[in-house]
Amino acid sequence: MAERILFPEFREEQKYSRYPFADSTTLVDDTGTVSLAPSSFVDASFFGIGLGVRLYISQIDVSNQEITIYVGDEDNSTALSAAYDATTGPTNGVINFFDLYSRPAGILLADETNLGQFNSWVPGTYEFDAEATEFVASVVIPAQEPGVRGISYGDNFIYGDMWFVGRGGVLIRKDDTEVNTVRVDITGEPLFTRFECADSGGLPSPSYLKTINGCPPDEFGNFTITATNKEVVDPVLRVAG
Repeated sequence: MAERILFPEFREEQKYSRYPFADSTTLVDDTGTVSLAPSSFVDASFFGIGLGVRLYISQIDVSNQEITIYVGDEDNSTALSAAYDATTGPTNGVINFFDLYSRPAGILLADETNLGQFNSWVPGTYEFDAEATEFVASVVIPAQEPGVRGISYGDNFIYGDMWFVGRGGVLIRKDDTEVNTVRVDITGEPLFTRFECADSGGLPSPSYLKTINGCPPDEFGNFTITATNKEVVDPVLRVAG
């Protein structure tokens, strides 16, 4: 009896389809010089920040050493990019994409055998339009917009998990009166001289209080200072701990 496969493996099922590209795509570059094999890529997932609709492969740069693939939308055709060694190919067929700030933004799962087609292309830049290489909507994961995705200062860009640490009289805390708001209070540093010495590496040896007018602290090491004149509502004495 002939073998009958009711539920083929995913790769085998998509082997002869255009997925993850849309069924209407041509897979041919703008000049008609080259075309992508329908089974070049097995699956895809893109989650770039700020991307719009109609995500597609816009450009493929081919050299003897490296293959670079660009993915974008109608507003920014080169929003994401991925590069791999042309001689060895991507590890396990996984091509990782990053945005302009080097943040992870998606992957393409390639058929490693069919990736060899790029090595047969003449080195150069090949451009595609959305009608040629548009991805199906199911492989695009839209990001929640708007929101803070990173912090830039000068030429530096920070993303991912971050800690905000206040020092030198700066207090950072969550503002309970506003939603998703960080409050910064600049109170100043009363012991600024000691603070500056600490920054310079010349912190002096501490000199602790031992007695007040010859009176030592209690058994717990505490001095209790209070205003004894009950008629004074707002005494001038202030004790800062």
